[in-house]
Amino acid sequence: MNKMMQSDVLAPHSTLIFSEVDLTGHSGIKDKLLLTRDYISMSTKGSVKIWYFSKNRIVDYDEGNNIAKVGSSLFLYCVLRDSIERFNFNRAYFRNPTLGFSFLLFPLFILKVRREFEKCYIEIPTWPFIYEFKLSKRILYAIYFRVLISCYRKSKVILLLCSPNEFKYSNLNLSRITNYINPKYKLSRDTETGKKSANIVFTAIANLERWHGYDMFIERIGQYRGDHRIVFNIITPKNEESVRIRSIVERNRYSFVKIYENIGRKKIENIFDLTDIGVDTLGRSGGNFSLKSREYAMRGLPFVKAHDDPYFDHEKYCYSVASDYEIMEIVNWYIMNRHHFKPSHAARVGPFHVRLLASTRA
Repeated sequence: MNKMMQSDVLAPHSTLIFSEVDLTGHSGIKDKLLLTRDYISMSTKGSVKIWYFSKNRIVDYDEGNNIAKVGSSLFLYCVLRDSIERFNFNRAYFRNPTLGFSFLLFPLFILKVRREFEKCYIEIPTWPFIYEFKLSKRILYAIYFRVLISCYRKSKVILLLCSPNEFKYSNLNLSRITNYINPKYKLSRDTETGKKSANIVFTAIANLERWHGYDMFIERIGQYRGDHRIVFNIITPKNEESVRIRSIVERNRYSFVKIYENIGRKKIENIFDLTDIGVDTLGRSGGNFSLKSREYAMRGLPFVKAHDDPYFDHEKYCYSVASDYEIMEIVNWYIMNRHHFKPSHAARVGPFHVRLLASTRA
């Protein structure tokens, strides 16, 4: 009876957004999916549901109730398929899963359920960056994407690539999207007034992976011999890479690094209130529409990055580093320009990113 009531409340033109990423904590992905929901709801004039995977459960984000229990992640998409059949969805938006058991079964799941929807979108956040993984993962990804392309060729599935680069595949429905971030972020403190303290505070917020390059950033801060005391805050969920970074910090007794794992929104805001410079990915080259860059911009923070991003490459509040960068050059850039940084300069770009590209409209 309860299942039937859930189905009945959905509008005829309803959309499902599903993410394998746990949305219970703070993350750029969660904010992005919430904005995606708002955009789709406004565009289609229909209801939109967000489901996500957490602790062997498929959970309704808004209601907080369990849609279904999953005995093992290996069977996630089998259970999701059965759950979808109980509801009256006619559009779907899936984020392609990361490596894992369910990752291997995802294309088969899509082939099974695509007929349930008028339109089926699949965002692929990891492609074309497969070269940044270890060799074993890179080989697996290469095989996977060959299978994926084969499965989706000549189908109604629309693949969304979050990349500024052009990709062309025959008989494959590809669209590019840009990342976007919540325009309601409050601005961090006014950086144009400068500081009385000699500290320069860097902050990075990320679900840590090796390609972020923060181990090298930490090492180069350790080599810095300038006049300013450097502080580097890392905000991350606890994972394999955060454990590795913490071991580096403890082994070298780097007191300038502070790692915050699994903290709440209020604590995050307090950290950003004391931040001078945001730190985006420093180990990735090529093009990227980074969520972190957009979050720092919405907060009115100057930031550093290593990748190309056409929206920020020519802005004064963004500093792009080469692979052989030194901390001194970043510090000098900040000291020379900090009185000219105004939160409004960075934040004005934010609303522009709060949309999908026109080619992906439902």
